[in-house]
Amino acid sequence: MATLSSEEVLAALQARDARGAEAEEWVRVEQQRDEIKVLDVHFNQLTALPEAIGDLRSLEQLYAYNNALTALPASLCRLQALKVLSVASNQLTALPEAIGDLRALEEVYAGLNALTALPASVCRLQALKYLSVDANPLQQPPLAVAKQGIAAIRRYF
Repeated sequence: MATLSSEEVLAALQARDARGAEAEEWVRVEQQRDEIKVLDVHFNQLTALPEAIGDLRSLEQLYAYNNALTALPASLCRLQALKVLSVASNQLTALPEAIGDLRALEEVYAGLNALTALPASVCRLQALKYLSVDANPLQQPPLAVAKQGIAAIRRYF
């Protein structure tokens, strides 16, 4: 079976959200979803990620930077294999509170958004090695604290 492109996977996720699990596009993705490790949907003018993204249980890297996202779906926090979350240069006002449930998450790129606060649950991200939140109007913790890294954020909360 041919490997699916990120565009095909995105279309299938959108079809699943719109028409349910029987959507023809989703059926094909469902057969390969354990093989989908990377989803790159940057520069697509997306205003939302499909809720069905949480069903890509083997996804390790999500690149959704340079879009127009205002929020991330709660289902994103079911991606237990996720190691890299790149959502910089969007219009995000918050990260999901349950982001702390992503135990494999190592890198978060969330700079150039509209984040005013980080959820305290980021302190539970034990595998986290890199967190970028530059160019956000962060107040909790203050940007100066966040720039010092996850250890400083844990001390703050």
